[in-house]
Amino acid sequence: MTHVTYRQPDPKQAADLFAIMRDTLEAEDGDGMVPHVFPDPRFEASFLGYLFRDPSGQAWAAEAGSYPVGFGCSVVRGKTRWLVFLYVLPEFQGRGVGGELYDRCMRGWQGTAATMVDASSPAATALYMHRGLLPQVCVSSLRSSLPFEGPGDGPALRRQPGEGEERIAALDAEVWGGGRPFDHAFWRAHGFTFRTAWDEAGGFLGYAYWAPTGCLGPVAATSQDGAVRIVESACREMDAAGLVPVTALVPASNRACLVWMLNHGFRPQGMEIAMSNGPFGDWSRCLVHRAGLP
Repeated sequence: MTHVTYRQPDPKQAADLFAIMRDTLEAEDGDGMVPHVFPDPRFEASFLGYLFRDPSGQAWAAEAGSYPVGFGCSVVRGKTRWLVFLYVLPEFQGRGVGGELYDRCMRGWQGTAATMVDASSPAATALYMHRGLLPQVCVSSLRSSLPFEGPGDGPALRRQPGEGEERIAALDAEVWGGGRPFDHAFWRAHGFTFRTAWDEAGGFLGYAYWAPTGCLGPVAATSQDGAVRIVESACREMDAAGLVPVTALVPASNRACLVWMLNHGFRPQGMEIAMSNGPFGDWSRCLVHRAGLP
């Protein structure tokens, strides 16, 4: 049996480690999630390098000889340490590699631990449950190719990147459990469209991001009704820009958005489960950025 060693990876290894993620998912991809999880490989490699440089990050790679066979990465957001990635090549699964990577990524952390896991992966779910993480909320992966025509009922979405920053920080604390300036800076620097939303009286409703690949999220709103209105406006703007199909990750606790999207041509593509050993925010008025890091 090949001996496995562990070390903290260099950010320059991001592309190689991204290949492990994709190979692992493709080996298990019974529900077609790979295109949604990894719509743009170049962006994913940049995202992984960004996580490795996060001051709160803990990243570990597993190697057989000099060949990477798995890796994990966690970052702190608010009072929660999120396990953003944990992947092991299929031929090295069932040998304790995943558990060792998890333990190293969470070593010394006393606050809430959380992650998101593919609902069709019982082995990963069991690994997290054995470490005290319990299912908290289901997150549906939705996709739509339908045009969003007509005037709609959505609020005005504004382009000014500096507008409402204090309100955004306060909203992040409510929805995500803490501020996210590091994430906002990354999204805006990597081609995400950013909009703030305001009602007719000038009241702040929330914000939305969407990627050039058509992935909508994150979205955070001051209410469920506000979230629906923001999503509607965002979908219409994305459609006008030719960003179809639109994909999104919608928590089940955000029932208003989930119902609206299902009634407007979105179809389920898969399911994630957010797991934790404590509270991590209020997901009843948001759309999640991606599996692993909301």
